[in-house]
Amino acid sequence: MQAISSSALRKCVHLGVQELVNIAWSFARCGIVDLTLLASISSKAITLCRELEPRDLSNMAWSFALLGIIDWPLLEAIASSAMSTIHLGDVQALSMTAWSFASLGIMNTPLMTAIASAALKKLSEFDPQGLSITAWAFAALMLMHEELIDSISAESLQKLTAFAAQNLTNPAWAFATLMLIDSPLMQAIASEVITKIGDENTQDLSLTAWSYAALSEYN
Repeated sequence: MQAISSSALRKCVHLGVQELVNIAWSFARCGIVDLTLLASISSKAITLCRELEPRDLSNMAWSFALLGIIDWPLLEAIASSAMSTIHLGDVQALSMTAWSFASLGIMNTPLMTAIASAALKKLSEFDPQGLSITAWAFAALMLMHEELIDSISAESLQKLTAFAAQNLTNPAWAFATLMLIDSPLMQAIASEVITKIGDENTQDLSLTAWSYAALSEYN
């Protein structure tokens, strides 16, 4: 990866959109924080943001978010571009863009509103992970969008048996954080958690317990 980084730095000015996204994604996936390379990718990506598809924008944002790097100019450029194209993206682009900004603690209300509007039209296409992290993202930013949250609840109830352990924890935590009492959803989550309790890690267990206690949903 060091050799790739050195070569990419020399050729960064010539890298295309997809190449920039792929390199950023790969380094993030490997957990490698190469600040010099990322700064170079950021500078070039900012000039090309208008050319990025919604999935590419989400992957770029995800890469920096996963590494915990807040690059304001890049993230502002991504948000600006995403707001005009996010409705054209697939459900993964929607959920991962929301997750990326929320995980960095960046509240961009116009972007999140655009994501919510687009998500509402495609919610039936969301898989359990997408539903889970979208609910988590809005709650992490303490952003109440009642229509989206209610719709996520209804869609989750239909797909709950397909939720993995962590995917069950996130919506429970989201509703508790937003102080929303949705007893049908919370009771359904509880039933699923019981069947998958062996798959939950310690963080899942503690957050699930906290969620039910915070809402006084004793089960």
